[in-house]
Amino acid sequence: MARRRHATFESPSSSESDSDQASLRKISPTSSVEKSAPSTEPLKCAKRKRESSGSDSDDKIKSSKRPRPQKKDNEEPSHPGYTQDPGEIHLGGVQQVVITAIRAADLAQGLRRIPAGFHVVVKADGAEYQTSNKSVHVDQAIVEWHERILLPCKPSSKVRVSVYASFELGPMLCHGELLRTFEISVGELLDRSEKSHPVNEITAIIFQPKQEEVVSACTSLLMTLEQRLFDEDDTAVLCPFTTLMSDDMRALLLRTDAGHRLLARYRRMQNHRDLDQSIKHFERALDLCSMNHPYRPAALFNLATAKFLSCQADGRHLDLDIPINLFQEALNLHPTDHPDRTVTQLHLAIALLSRFTKRGFRTDANAAQELLSEVLDVCHANSHIYRAALIAIESSTLHSAGSIDANNLGQERPAASMLPLSPNQLAERAERCLRIDDPHALDEVISLHYDALGYYNIGHACRGQLLCNLSASLQIRFMRRGNDDDLDQAIALQREALALRPVGHTNRSGLLNNLATGLSSRFEHRGNEEDLDEAIALQREALALHLVGDTDRSLSINNLANRLSSRFEHRGNDEDLDQAIALHREALALRPVGHTDRSSSLNNLAIGLSSRFDHRGNEEDLDEAIALQREALALCPVGHADWSKLLDNLANRLSSRFEHRGNGEDLDEAIALHKEALALCPVGHTDRSSSLHNLANELFSRFKHQGNNEDLDKAIALDRDALALRPVGHTDRSKSLNNLATGLSSRFEHRGNEEDLDEAIALDREALALRPVGHTNRSSSLHSLANRLSSRFKHRGNEEDLDEAIALQREALALCPVGHTDRSELLNNLSNQLSSRFEHRGNDEDLDEAIALHREALALRPVGHTGRSGSLNNLTNRLSSRFKHRGNEEDLVEAIALQREALALCPVGHTDRSELLNNLSNQLFSRFKHRSNDEDLDEAIALHRKALALRPVGHTDRSSSLNNLANQLFSRFKHRSNDEDLVEAIALQREALALCPVGHTARSMSLMNLGTRLLSRFKHQDDREDLDESRENLCCALTLLTQHHPRQSAVHSSLAKGLMAPARAKIMTV
Repeated sequence: MARRRHATFESPSSSESDSDQASLRKISPTSSVEKSAPSTEPLKCAKRKRESSGSDSDDKIKSSKRPRPQKKDNEEPSHPGYTQDPGEIHLGGVQQVVITAIRAADLAQGLRRIPAGFHVVVKADGAEYQTSNKSVHVDQAIVEWHERILLPCKPSSKVRVSVYASFELGPMLCHGELLRTFEISVGELLDRSEKSHPVNEITAIIFQPKQEEVVSACTSLLMTLEQRLFDEDDTAVLCPFTTLMSDDMRALLLRTDAGHRLLARYRRMQNHRDLDQSIKHFERALDLCSMNHPYRPAALFNLATAKFLSCQADGRHLDLDIPINLFQEALNLHPTDHPDRTVTQLHLAIALLSRFTKRGFRTDANAAQELLSEVLDVCHANSHIYRAALIAIESSTLHSAGSIDANNLGQERPAASMLPLSPNQLAERAERCLRIDDPHALDEVISLHYDALGYYNIGHACRGQLLCNLSASLQIRFMRRGNDDDLDQAIALQREALALRPVGHTNRSGLLNNLATGLSSRFEHRGNEEDLDEAIALQREALALHLVGDTDRSLSINNLANRLSSRFEHRGNDEDLDQAIALHREALALRPVGHTDRSSSLNNLAIGLSSRFDHRGNEEDLDEAIALQREALALCPVGHADWSKLLDNLANRLSSRFEHRGNGEDLDEAIALHKEALALCPVGHTDRSSSLHNLANELFSRFKHQGNNEDLDKAIALDRDALALRPVGHTDRSKSLNNLATGLSSRFEHRGNEEDLDEAIALDREALALRPVGHTNRSSSLHSLANRLSSRFKHRGNEEDLDEAIALQREALALCPVGHTDRSELLNNLSNQLSSRFEHRGNDEDLDEAIALHREALALRPVGHTGRSGSLNNLTNRLSSRFKHRGNEEDLVEAIALQREALALCPVGHTDRSELLNNLSNQLFSRFKHRSNDEDLDEAIALHRKALALRPVGHTDRSSSLNNLANQLFSRFKHRSNDEDLVEAIALQREALALCPVGHTARSMSLMNLGTRLLSRFKHQDDREDLDESRENLCCALTLLTQHHPRQSAVHSSLAKGLMAPARAKIMTV
């Protein structure tokens, strides 16, 4: 009597491309799963010679359908390449093992291609059995094959099981894309089936996602076994076929299998070499198929798919004609009733739509619509092909006549993306595309989110996350492009997300606030009062969810008060203003002395009271507003991010009180005047210009030492006066031009005003024109102009500025031959520009030349030269850059040695000692990251502390030292998890930010660093205030950067993580 078993097992070995990890889990056989009807299509199998390689790239041969039992004995198999074995041997009394059914779960999960079907291949003792190729529906979780496969009797015999996704329903050219594979002995298979007794319980294998994937296809597999005697009826058991194959056929199969394997790996790893190799294999396979070859349509389709993917990956839209022609030729070879006609039509339509969006040919759109309509007419409404065609039609509708912009591929859905990624994969894509302002990347992420929403229906646990992420992406696109439709859609998505968080849900308040913010933005953009009223109502509901004692209550109160103030300004309703003031008072009470946001609350309340004074004239409101502004100002030291704003606000309040009461003291305090200091050189004095320059230089020096903006502004004003006294033709005009340019350039570096830098460059060009070829100071002017252009390149990223700077430095160097006193300095400057170009373009020749120039400069500064330490330091920096680029430890070792020598040349008291301490610390930190030697990290931190001690309050480089020490403390926190390091790092970053007021060129970096540290602490301690402050700082940093600024990608990355943090937290708690 036959005995049936449900066998489940872990894979003891796996293929090179599929190292699956499995865990066992018991499930009830009565579990509610959707089952497919038993297949009536017979089993395919093939007997094969053993290959020397066990790789899944071995040629895989498929038989035709085995003749059904009711057919005549002499009937030939349908495939001309196979012949049946002459007979079967029956040995009475010996047991046989038969696979009677195979079940697989979640076969389509995570696939990046549209599958035509799925099948299983079983290899045992040289025989290969292939199940029928089954198509599945979108919502079909389980696929079953009820085909009987005879296994070897020997317990030691190995059985290899592989699950494939196919892309053809007709005669298959090869196996397709390998999803899972494992190997087990017959004995172990039987042993595991014994352990699955009794029959009312079965054990399932659970596959873990593959490496580099969040989700993978085929999450579990179940095989049903039957043991029987040879003398039992065997009419239903299939026998293997003997393979007869030509060399060309074998090569065709090998090439096609290799192409599919490489294409699948490219989709996982995004290695373009895999895609290129896949195309080569498919091209060779097509070459082996003559015009009348039965597999030519499949070969054309495979090559077209890979070529289309390559066009999209490389942006070669003009090459779309190639895959389109290949798809068309494949379609022409499929008659109307061919099972693969619809999938070919679908891919051809998608390729045509892609070309339409790029070139705007209406004929492409019309042809695609016709193809897709035919697909919808033929396919089942719940099939993958039907669903993909429906999405493609929706996409083409968005770009219908009159609305298409060929330059704006907003909703393009490539064939590779028809099946949705997981929500976490989509979140990662969103983060990557936000690192740079790439319109196409953002459009694609938005499109992928829309596709995913089509699959994750209402009620799915992941839908809320998708809605929030898509809404955030649309709002970012609105901010970048100003398209009203994006803002409207973002608000609509926020409404849907809110509906998924009903009253009582823990995350409802956050979604209420998000929707209110979106509505408030739309009000500010369009002035629709209904949006503002709804935003206020939502903020009230959010506040009601933050009871007294809630850490986010003050923030929620502040948001509601701001909305009410906006409505007062728009409508003038006193009740709104009074309520806003009352709310600001409550928020202030929740932010006592010492609270990081107290100054903000003081400022907000002061503004509200001042508005009420302007509206009603109550002097008590104004007096209180001034007192609050003073307190707010006292909490923000010079250099604080809000310092200039608070000064301006206090000055406005004092000015208002002066106008109301006429108290001169208020006006004197509000106005800061600088008195003339050139008493000994009045206007008309012959030395006034020189005196102006001298005073300017001294003020400029004090500015560099103390960072007082007044000194810098006064220095620039004095230099302007001096230049006015040296008109065109004056012998010293070029010198005055250069001095003023230097002051303006320094102010640009301190405040970031581009007009200062542009004016400085114009002045340097005028000075250079006054120093033609042969002028003794021409090299100096060339050098000065080159430095200004280099600064502008770093700020705006215009390569023309950098190339011109290098050309000017080369000309200046040529004017200072060997022996010239300035040659070493010019070698150093040219090296710096080349290093900047290397960092921007990655050309190794620039870096190598920079190092060679620094070595030459060092040779010109022997031991005892006052500039030797500077040359040692410069060479060290370049070697460190090359180490980071190539990983050669010799460069790093030499850099550290040179840096120690440079430091030894600058004893305590030397003006450059702090800089050298800082640089040596950086080199040691690089070695720590490379070798993980704790001693290097501890020494690096100790050196940064010494450097900071040499840069007291007022030093222009103090903020830089604070930032460096904070960065390394943060690294040690990540390495050792010492909370004290993180706390100190954040405190140092706050001080650094306070020293970079609005306009400072380093302000964006300080904002980014503080935001990143706060985000880390939020992840570590889950304090919402840290997250909110982090986002605010990162957004501020982003607004300070130009589109092509080198630091913009890093800010985008950090901001993306901050935007996605709440959504990820929700997923983790589900």
